[in-house]
Amino acid sequence: MNIKAKLRAALLAEGYNQSTNDPCLFYRLTSKEETYIIIHVDDTFIFTNAMHYAEEFVRKMNKHYEVTIDIKADSFLGLNLEHTSNGEVKLTQPKLLRKLFAEYPLRPSARKQKEPSHPYGPNSSDKQPETAEPQEEISVTQYMRLLGILMYLTKSRPDILAACSFAATKSKAPTANDYSQLYHIVDYLRATQHLGHRIKKCTDQQLQLYCEVDASYLLHDDSKGHTGYTIAFNKIGTWYNKSSKQSLVTTSSTHAEMRAIFTLVKEIIHIFAICEELRIRVTKPAIIMEDNAAVIIMAQRESSYLKKCKHFLMIINYVREQVNLGIIDIQKILGTDNNSDIHTKKVRTKDFGTKARRILGEDPTDDDKKRRSPEPRN
Repeated sequence: MNIKAKLRAALLAEGYNQSTNDPCLFYRLTSKEETYIIIHVDDTFIFTNAMHYAEEFVRKMNKHYEVTIDIKADSFLGLNLEHTSNGEVKLTQPKLLRKLFAEYPLRPSARKQKEPSHPYGPNSSDKQPETAEPQEEISVTQYMRLLGILMYLTKSRPDILAACSFAATKSKAPTANDYSQLYHIVDYLRATQHLGHRIKKCTDQQLQLYCEVDASYLLHDDSKGHTGYTIAFNKIGTWYNKSSKQSLVTTSSTHAEMRAIFTLVKEIIHIFAICEELRIRVTKPAIIMEDNAAVIIMAQRESSYLKKCKHFLMIINYVREQVNLGIIDIQKILGTDNNSDIHTKKVRTKDFGTKARRILGEDPTDDDKKRRSPEPRN
């Protein structure tokens, strides 16, 4: 029996249930007890409504393994968890950031420039002219090492999700320009290292999913689009963010937006399934904020738009079915207010800072007061 099977058998033998929706989640729910156990290799995170249930877990598991407990619960998988007096948890990765800045110091050219307010280089560096000389290729190992560190930092800095996603599309044969673009993310993190992802406490008794979704059409060289969305409870900050290249080519902006909603809806259904299993009451429908009017109309009723959309009609019908079942409700939001916009394109305006801080759960107007001293710029 392998270690994974042995651990599972031990937890089941001690009266804990394995989630049918997430094999790494175990729990025990009674009229008095609420205990949730998250497993990742040999690290375990326990959430419970009374300390003696956590102590009971340790006593039981010590029959099978040597178990120690850290009641502070201030770190997990390299993430620092700062618990505040108002019930918030701020996720940061200071150790990994220090390692990143030591290995990738400030470049001489960056010392003469202002601190970056976004993780992208100048517009001119996105595409090289067709007449330009072929660029020197960068070692894939060199490129992937930096990209891997940055991807892991997205756990506490979802504001760099899109930048990392775009960079990942260049990983097969990266050029010097691609590597420079990747390095801009490091420069941005250096300038904003005081930030982290604040998971807000929901004070309302009724929980409701609140999502913002966006898509970019024909964004990539192979004509594929890009999906981005945020998920929160009760419009309070965010606790999940997604930015990814779409798997199929879409034929219009409406098609791209509908495919983004389709992807989001599958996530929502999974979240509802977990909440139902864990007896967590979540009000339906989930609210989805969308800035494409045609998409909203098609998802809610028969429309003349459908004549032009027969090639992706099944996606429309799937989304509409979820609307009719009361699983989701799609509402209109202005593009300027849609925070998921920064998950789908290279936003270089002041909007990036505002939307990034909303996603991070930070107050955009209070950033200067919260800023710690940045790394010296020699």
